[in-house]
Amino acid sequence: MGRRKGSKNKPKDINNNGVEVRKVPADSNESADTLNTGISILELTEAVKTREVPTVKYNSNASRTKGVEKRLSSLISKHKSFFLETDVRIEHNNYFVDSGGWAFAQQTDGKYNILISHVRKLLSLY
Repeated sequence: MGRRKGSKNKPKDINNNGVEVRKVPADSNESADTLNTGISILELTEAVKTREVPTVKYNSNASRTKGVEKRLSSLISKHKSFFLETDVRIEHNNYFVDSGGWAFAQQTDGKYNILISHVRKLLSLY
């Protein structure tokens, strides 16, 4: 026999406890459309954190590559971009893999402009 219906499933009351709500400062010369723009959900002192793009080193001839292959497949399936350092091709060592999984090789000037192929085909991860 389960618990009685509604015994612990009641919603709790929401109390603001005197917390002030931030309001958008409005000028008298603004139109009604610009007044409905909304406010930021961040606090005034809170900074926006940028995502650091991870770097993955993959050596195809190493004896322990299963963990690196799992990391690569996880990043690819979650559509995350990352830098890849590998020895798969002789021509290029450093790649940038975008969120779609396409690998771009690094040129001598430091830019990633050369489209190589999809990273799964590049590393033979099927």
